[in-house]
Amino acid sequence: MLKTLNQQRDAERRGRMHREVTNLETLEHEGIPKVLDSNTDQFNNDVELYFVSTLVPDPTLAVAVESDLCELETAARTTMRIIDIVEYCHQADVIHRDIKPDNIVLKDANFDTPVLVDFGLSFNEEDAEAETLTGPQQELGNRFLWLPELRVEESRKRDPRSDVAACCGILFFMLTGMNPTSPSDENGRKPHQRSSAKAILDRIEFAEKRAVLNAIFDTGFEMQIDRRWQSAESLRSQIEKIFDASAKRQESQDPESTIRQIRNQLNSSGDYATRREVHTLLTDIDNYLNVVHSQVAAQLGSDFHTKQGGHSLDMTSASFTNKLGFVHKYYPETPFYPTFKAYITGDEVVLTGQHAAETTEILRVPVSTFSISNNIRRAIRQYFISGAAEFFADMDSGG
Repeated sequence: MLKTLNQQRDAERRGRMHREVTNLETLEHEGIPKVLDSNTDQFNNDVELYFVSTLVPDPTLAVAVESDLCELETAARTTMRIIDIVEYCHQADVIHRDIKPDNIVLKDANFDTPVLVDFGLSFNEEDAEAETLTGPQQELGNRFLWLPELRVEESRKRDPRSDVAACCGILFFMLTGMNPTSPSDENGRKPHQRSSAKAILDRIEFAEKRAVLNAIFDTGFEMQIDRRWQSAESLRSQIEKIFDASAKRQESQDPESTIRQIRNQLNSSGDYATRREVHTLLTDIDNYLNVVHSQVAAQLGSDFHTKQGGHSLDMTSASFTNKLGFVHKYYPETPFYPTFKAYITGDEVVLTGQHAAETTEILRVPVSTFSISNNIRRAIRQYFISGAAEFFADMDSGG
């Protein structure tokens, strides 16, 4: 019975190898060695199966990084190219399951031309520790990054998301020279949170880039597969943000140049010139309101105090409001405290005062000829005095 079961399993494995190698033969991506020859069409016969692929010369990524860690942009660019390869494989229903630095060869020693090799585990579901399939004493998924779904008792041994997680591990390795090993250590820390790796990653210049990188690893190294990056495309999109952060930082590296650019943009805008004129006009009126307000208060005498509040300048509606008035120190319950509003309507500027639900138009003049003149000062002064006189007229002068 046991012999029969072993024969059945071997037949299934041989058939699986035939299907996977057939898939590999259809792949024509520069990052995948081309299958030159194989005899997997004889998977129904009792012969030793093989396939031959093109030779990709060293160095491997493991050797290249051993001599020098990668800059962030280099690591991100290389990882994105590996992601492209992985996504291409997944579209052909080929899941690598053994992505690690030893299985990535840099063609022509160039980080821009990584090649993914050793597809042995893609068609071997069992025999994870067989020395003919991968390095000695390496589990399925390898010791580079141990993933819980690749354990013998788990059923998700052929989930493409495992390859995506391994790509996060590749990015981590290129930056730190360390294997991520496991999504979580004995203290619950993810690879990028462990002190030795964190000390290296914290040297990356600019907080914006570090924030993007931490977000990649926070999700990529989740223990639960459903909480990780769910596709190669989603991981690639996040890594692309590293370059967005770099571009934004590059643009702001020269503050003086940026300031000059802002000034030039504003000065060349017709709307900016118009708004500046409106702001100057409204500010002039507001300033003279305050000046006349103080002058009238001084003339009324030391028993009167000024009262002010509710100031607001709104350039969107080309208007401002301000509350200015007086209160007598013996009659604080009866202040004269009108609300002034200046605004531009059409080609005219208008100033009104509102007190006790009554609105009075103080001035209305063309914008084109507006200037603070004695007539405008007198109009504002007259409103203050008349309003105060009317409001305090009912007070009992006899005390």
